[in-house]
Amino acid sequence: MTLALLSLYDLPPSCVSFELTERDMMSDAQKAIDLMTRFKENGLELSVDDYGIGQSSLSKLKQMPVSAIKIDKSFVFNLDKSESDRIIVKSTIELGHRFRLKVIAEGVETELALNTLKDMGCDYIQGYHLCRPMPASLFEQWLKDRQKPSITG
Repeated sequence: MTLALLSLYDLPPSCVSFELTERDMMSDAQKAIDLMTRFKENGLELSVDDYGIGQSSLSKLKQMPVSAIKIDKSFVFNLDKSESDRIIVKSTIELGHRFRLKVIAEGVETELALNTLKDMGCDYIQGYHLCRPMPASLFEQWLKDRQKPSITG
């Protein structure tokens, strides 16, 4: 169904990214790996959501045909206050990069968290600091507004 819709709208499969939680993958790891392999073979992007709070093992991570991991927001919220969260986030970013994965941090709500993640080499961020959730009907205008050059005097 997904591939048919992509074809209908003339979009490449890489425009779609499925996020799977660690819990979903670990309930039947081999079935999840087989399914993800089929998705990947069709050009779809895959990522592990909420990485770090589930029960995945590093041996499973290296078998999964994913292109990204998402660091759970519970580690990102207190980056400015928690040395242990900073260590976990930095080491997760380094681990992801060693596996040649993109790393996404979710739950970014402050400029300080954004800058800390940039300094750590995080590839992408998600969170209220960028934008609050909005209806799809408003997204196009929001995107256009963000792409306008700013005028400085």
